[in-house]
Amino acid sequence: MKIYLAGCVLAAFLAGTAWGATVTYREELSGAAKTVVPVVQGSEGEAGAAVNASLASLVEDQVRSLKDGDPRELIVEGRAELLEGPLWSFSFEGMVDFEGAAHPSSTKKGVTFDAASGRALSLEELFLPGTDWARAVNAQLALAIDRQVAEDDLMLFDEGHPNVAEYAEQFFLRPGALVVFWTDTQFAPHACGQPEFVLPRNAFAPFLRPEYASW
Repeated sequence: MKIYLAGCVLAAFLAGTAWGATVTYREELSGAAKTVVPVVQGSEGEAGAAVNASLASLVEDQVRSLKDGDPRELIVEGRAELLEGPLWSFSFEGMVDFEGAAHPSSTKKGVTFDAASGRALSLEELFLPGTDWARAVNAQLALAIDRQVAEDDLMLFDEGHPNVAEYAEQFFLRPGALVVFWTDTQFAPHACGQPEFVLPRNAFAPFLRPEYASW
């Protein structure tokens, strides 16, 4: 049985300035599974409906990918990271625990939308075509990775820095920052979790498309 707790909003509202959008969170319980789905409200036109359908579908897909067997606990929680200006961005954390497992398994997803159209954007689509944006992002990633290694927050399986092209879909946006993340055991041991690397937007601002140059 699925229980909807729409009235028990986890975070009341996050204001969106340019497009007049806000977000609430719909919590659902179904057996051992708990999901928290962001719901965009106050957007004119079809963009909000398209984004909400995509967010709900992403959560459903993440639950299906985690629910392999009979878990004793499964959680997928979405969060609005950016909801102002021309871009909306969301992150999703997933966790599943099975009886007898050595430890829970975790997942992370990110998705970013054009606020006017509701279309999901790739990382590359944020940047001007023909520019060396990937080099600029990789340079910032190297600094962020080295900083976490120096602080003993991160260990790497291999020497060097993985190229962002290997995981370009693993990102979301926060005000003034591009956040790139690794999934569990992707490039680092399980003990490192799912590290995030917060890159300042200004470091690669010259490469951004004009319509996405401010967030």
